[in-house]
Amino acid sequence: MELPRQADGTIGTTWTALTNWKFLPTGVVFDYGDATPANDTFMTSSINGATTPPMLPTPLPATVNFQGAQINTSGAVVQCYQPDGTLIGAQPLRLRLLEGTANTSGVITYTGATASGNQVSYYDLYFIANTGNTKIGRP
Repeated sequence: MELPRQADGTIGTTWTALTNWKFLPTGVVFDYGDATPANDTFMTSSINGATTPPMLPTPLPATVNFQGAQINTSGAVVQCYQPDGTLIGAQPLRLRLLEGTANTSGVITYTGATASGNQVSYYDLYFIANTGNTKIGRP
């Protein structure tokens, strides 16, 4: 989502979707950090809705449309880029995608390959705070 600039150059006040939301492929999940917080800092270092500093420029809409259903955004965890491309939180982040499943309680079961007992089937997405660039890492 983005806040488009207004005609006078100021940041807008109405969020608009850039693309449609999509499901991850079956067998791919985000490691949101409960079991191994060191692997993922996105959830713990991101903005929780519009209530946790640093604040969003304007609150998120109360709901967003996803595949014909309205999804409540009150518990959404987001990252917001400033106009210069840097992250509002000014902290680097890591988001891990791995092979696995999540049950209805959100408990993740890793199903990918291992080497010497370590998970080796994942991608780490690094969000660089000072530039807004993203780097992809693999084991």
